[in-house]
Amino acid sequence: MLWQLFYSKNPELLGIYVKGSSIDQLMDQITCGDVGLERAVALPNALFPLVVKRLDEFATAQTTKYKTPLFSSSYRRDRLEGFLTSRCSKEFLAGYIARILRFSIERQNQGFS
Repeated sequence: MLWQLFYSKNPELLGIYVKGSSIDQLMDQITCGDVGLERAVALPNALFPLVVKRLDEFATAQTTKYKTPLFSSSYRRDRLEGFLTSRCSKEFLAGYIARILRFSIERQNQGFS
């Protein structure tokens, strides 16, 4: 695809692309690290924190694709799990999981204060 060639030749624009694209679109077009998928934009490690932020926003936002919160939540969970399992490198996943664990520990510690 033409846009993949454009971004590969202009890596400084990748951050703008990640910030400005819809998260649904990103999850179909990017990989976090090189996982061997053809026709995907492989993001460098420097953009991983931005992707995590976008994924967090997606995980907590309500979608208008479904009428009920239950279906909306199920859609977001399935979409996120599919992205993480098929489009993310081990390095990205290690950082993502470490972040979740840190957050959980911080929440637990706040509860005991």
